[in-house]
Amino acid sequence: IIEGNTNTKSAVLRVLDGCIIGKFIRLIPVSEAIRTVCMRFELYGCTYKDSLVSYSMPDGSFADGLDLKDTSYDGVHEPNGTLSEGLGKLYDGILGKDNFEKYPYEWLGWRKDAYGPKLTIHFKFASRQNISAILLHTSNFLKHSAQVFRQARVYFSSSDENLYSPRIVRFEYEPDKNFETARWVRIPVPNRLAKKLKIELTFAHEADWLLISEVKFETGNIPFNFNDEDQEENELEIDSRLTGNSLTYFAVGDRNDEYSKWVAIGILAAFLFGMSTIAVLLYLLCWCKKPPPAKTAPTVYEKPEVQMMILPQNSVKRVSMNTYRTTLDHFDHSLIEKVPLRSVSVASSEYADPDCDK
Repeated sequence: IIEGNTNTKSAVLRVLDGCIIGKFIRLIPVSEAIRTVCMRFELYGCTYKDSLVSYSMPDGSFADGLDLKDTSYDGVHEPNGTLSEGLGKLYDGILGKDNFEKYPYEWLGWRKDAYGPKLTIHFKFASRQNISAILLHTSNFLKHSAQVFRQARVYFSSSDENLYSPRIVRFEYEPDKNFETARWVRIPVPNRLAKKLKIELTFAHEADWLLISEVKFETGNIPFNFNDEDQEENELEIDSRLTGNSLTYFAVGDRNDEYSKWVAIGILAAFLFGMSTIAVLLYLLCWCKKPPPAKTAPTVYEKPEVQMMILPQNSVKRVSMNTYRTTLDHFDHSLIEKVPLRSVSVASSEYADPDCDK
């Protein structure tokens, strides 16, 4: 029921609580008095591109003044309280808040004493899907005895018939008795092809309520020429051993996935720290081996060589070296230049014998 406008000269915008999925829409105007209605109607939305066609399940409970039924379901309401071939609250995009008693219209709820220890939901897709995970938004409001389901068993069918593969996925959820916030519960699936799904949810031991507000599916592309169908004899054996042993894939919980993620982050951080340490050590080693800069020797100014010459009359004269240095082979000539010759007369030029008596 959508409220209309009170002023016929202006338009009003009404936002719906959740989406409506359908091919045809019939609008019936209602007024207090019988009269001719002139109406302009505009519909805002988008093309529905999801592959989910419908889901079937028991309708929710009405207890303690709380209406937790699927009031927006557009399929068939069976006399026994079963919903089939339609979509409703479970796929409208609205997430329920923590306190379901304050916001009951956002949740679908079932009481254990009315439906037993298990709840079964069937999903149907337009075509085969490569499913990798199923996500359920559930309540864990412990104050009013609502908890997340204890176990989930997922069955897969690749055809429109109700023949499900014996290869099922069993998911265990550890009860959380500390936090009462609503949460997403992810059920990993090892890439199974299916056109129909059946999920069996088991109530927690101490819970009276099981509440779900939304469901999502993680899907991927189907590999080329990939065959995931079971052999014919396996399909035939299902009827005779519905409760017998079957091949079961045990799913890994979200806690283990979270642990693996943190382990990977720790390994990456340790690797980066090790590489940085090695780089710093190599830099320090190269810097220590670098030769120190050469020190330039101070300029030494040579003093000019000075020689002492004894002249006659016992006088001493300081004589500087020649401007141009004399090599060894000309050293005698330099002595000749520096040592003055004694004055000898021509008459006494004869050779004089040494006086050995002195």
